[in-house]
Amino acid sequence: MTAWGPETLSVRDKVCFLPDVAARLGSTLLGLAAYRLGKRGPSLSPNLDPPPTPWATTAESHGRDVLWREFYDHSLRTWCFGLALAEADGIGLDRELFYVAAMLHDVGLRKPTADRCFTYAGAEAAESTAPPHTPRDEIEQVKTAILAHIDIRAPKDPLGHYLQAGSLLDLAGTRITAVDPEILSEACTKWSRANFPETCRSLWLQECRRSPHGRAAYARRPGCLLLATRLNPLDWKQRPVRG
Repeated sequence: MTAWGPETLSVRDKVCFLPDVAARLGSTLLGLAAYRLGKRGPSLSPNLDPPPTPWATTAESHGRDVLWREFYDHSLRTWCFGLALAEADGIGLDRELFYVAAMLHDVGLRKPTADRCFTYAGAEAAESTAPPHTPRDEIEQVKTAILAHIDIRAPKDPLGHYLQAGSLLDLAGTRITAVDPEILSEACTKWSRANFPETCRSLWLQECRRSPHGRAAYARRPGCLLLATRLNPLDWKQRPVRG
């Protein structure tokens, strides 16, 4: 029994997940509408400095070496947005483990593991970058978060939950009204979104073709994930993220 959803979805799985997908899409669209009408997140000040630890440094270096620039910057925005959402929810995260997960969660889009979901390459990178004597439970927490970040249902463990939440905010604007506009603006200035939406859609379609019955392909269809990337306020041209 795994802590993440099925890697390949059966017809029954797809039917069972429809209510979850509809609820997620509806929540995202309502949030985007509220943002359009002027709702903004509270003023918060999460510590966004990268953890000065060997594992964090090695994971960042690996992500920088493997990922396209667009996805390297996405990883850093995911870290930033995930921390901000966790603070807004009053949830404490292990900053080192969350940073490692954020930097490695998409490396498999560049170098996927043969015949497996791209998330497995990220989990393997977490294992290989962990310094000697890293507690096994910490490695497993990071691996589980990476494997679960594209689950149809929101992961229950905090690392996986906010890894997915931070990534979805960056991809589709999900929960954008929960984050301080200054944090959104700072992140998108520091880590450019140039070409990211187009690159994301292209790579997601590539993953869908590679694994047509996987979680990525399912999220594309009933959840309209790729459509949502076109509606994200972070990509509005008129300086959208400031209150």
